[in-house]
This record gives sequence, C-alpha cells and structure tokens, in this order.
Amino acid sequence: MNLVDSINYAYLCNQLTNLVGAGNNCPFPVMSPTISSIQCNTVQLPSAIINTPYSAIANLAYTGGNAVAYTTGTVFSSTGVLGLTATLQAGTLSSGNGNLVYVISGMPSSLGTANFTITFSGQSCSFTLTVNDVTPPPVTPVISTMLCDSVHVNFSSTPFINTPFTGTATIPYTGGNGESYPLGNTIASTGVLGLTATLQAGTLSSGNGNLVYVISGTPSSLDTAYFNISFGGQTCHFGLNVAENSFGFTIHPNPAKDIIKIKFISPNTQAYYVWLYDAVGRTVLMLPQPDLSNGINISNLPNGVYLIKIMDAENKQVLTKKFVKGE
Repeated sequence: MNLVDSINYAYLCNQLTNLVGAGNNCPFPVMSPTISSIQCNTVQLPSAIINTPYSAIANLAYTGGNAVAYTTGTVFSSTGVLGLTATLQAGTLSSGNGNLVYVISGMPSSLGTANFTITFSGQSCSFTLTVNDVTPPPVTPVISTMLCDSVHVNFSSTPFINTPFTGTATIPYTGGNGESYPLGNTIASTGVLGLTATLQAGTLSSGNGNLVYVISGTPSSLDTAYFNISFGGQTCHFGLNVAENSFGFTIHPNPAKDIIKIKFISPNTQAYYVWLYDAVGRTVLMLPQPDLSNGINISNLPNGVYLIKIMDAENKQVLTKKFVKGE
C-alpha cells in the first residue's frame, strides 16, 4: 500500500467506525516499499574467473522511492553461466531517487556471460557479468621508437675522468601506450668503463614522451661511455663523452695563520660554494658564490687541521682538500 492509498484507507475506515459505533478499531495499514523505475544499465562488475569463488557489489539505481524500509530480498540465480546469485541487501528507500545494493556471489561453472534479471516492487531490469578462463595478463609498456641519437638525448651534466659522477640522460620516445613501468635494471657502460645507467620508474604518455635514466659511477678513462638500452620492444644505444678534469685548486700558504689563498688550475674556474670543516666534521664556515680574489680569512679559527670543500660554478663538481691553521 502506498502513501495515498494509506491516507484514503484511514479516512474511509474512520468514517465506517463512526457509523458502526465505538469499539471497532481499524487495523493500521502496512505500507510496502515502492519505486517508479529501476535501472541496470549503469552496473559495472569486475569479470569473474571460471570455477573460482566470486563476490562483488552491484548498485542498481531507482527513481520514485517512497522512503519505506525493506528486508533482505529474494535470491536471483544467474542464467547463461550458472553458479552465481544476486541477493538484495536490506535498507530503506530514499524519498525519490537512490540505489539498491545487490551482493553477487558464487562460483561460475563455465565461460561466457552470466545474466541477472532483477525484480523489485513490480519493476524489473537486467545486467550481465563476464566470466573469463584465467586472469588477463597485465598490459606491458610499449613504445614505437626511442630517439637515442646525439641530437635528441639530453644529458644533465658532463662526467670527468676519475671523478665520481651522478647525472641523468633524458631519451625521447614516440608511440607510448600509457602504461606504467618499474625501476629498470642497471646497465653497465662500454667503451669508457665505470658508469651505469638505470631507468627511473614512471608512466608512459599516450603518444610521445621521455624516459629518464640516472647515470652514475666514476669513469675510468677519457673518451665515450656507451649504453645499450632496451625498452618497450625497442632497442638503441647512446654515448656520453667523458672529459678531462680541469677543476682543481691549490692552497697557500699551508699551514696558514690568517689568510689562505685559493688558486684554480684553470683560470676560468669560478667557485659556486665553499665550505670549511674542522677535524671532527663540523661546518665552521660557509661561503655562497664567494669572491676568492683576496683569499679566505681564517684568523678566528682555533689552531688545528681543517678541510676546505669547493664546488665549481660551471659543472657543480666538488673537490675537498686539507689545510692546517697554525701560528
């Protein structure tokens, strides 16, 4: 009985009671849950695997709910592929639009499509569930080409012989399929030895994009370090030139009392940052982008052994040396 019928019922019953006489009470009407329509076209369920236990939730949209509670409903068995059921979960209708929740469970007995026809409050609709043979294999990252020539590969910095190095190589690709990929294996250099390239994890663009490799290690000689890489069904190789280390400096006087002078091997070298550390590793002086033409004043430092670390401005190389502060 809906709300309008319930109101009409109460009015007529009260009129009849007045005519018959007191002592004859009307029974309270029981309202049934009603809806105007139910829709299955928005149901999306994960696929099931044959002969494997399955459980999922199907949300069925409805309109015209009358705000009446309902109990756990009839179990609807699948057709087509057998072995699955849909069971309405207890709840209360919204006053208007809402969702009915059905638990889909069981073990599908064959491949194909399981069909469910649901009826609630006189309204019906149908939805399906696909049953596969095995779990589909994951989609692997695929690209059409890698551009490893010197025109397209971009290196963050230049390695120097016998100097620890960390930098990146950015390699363009075409035809990415939008899939993610994990951290890659370490690839050792050929030609100049001592360096490795490691692909960094990421997600391919759907189309063109870039792969980033971290290059690290200490190159053992001058010339070119080569890397042979494979990714997404494509292979290529690129080369990274190793340069002679022109960054170096001397300290004088050493030992020193008040001022230490820094002389760079190359007259074009500029200091980007200078740090001074005491014998236990504590920072005692920091000089960002310093002017070293007049030296560094150490007159306030206690006597002892110190380290000076300098980073050059061009390649951000770092070199550390020792000096002694004395009288």
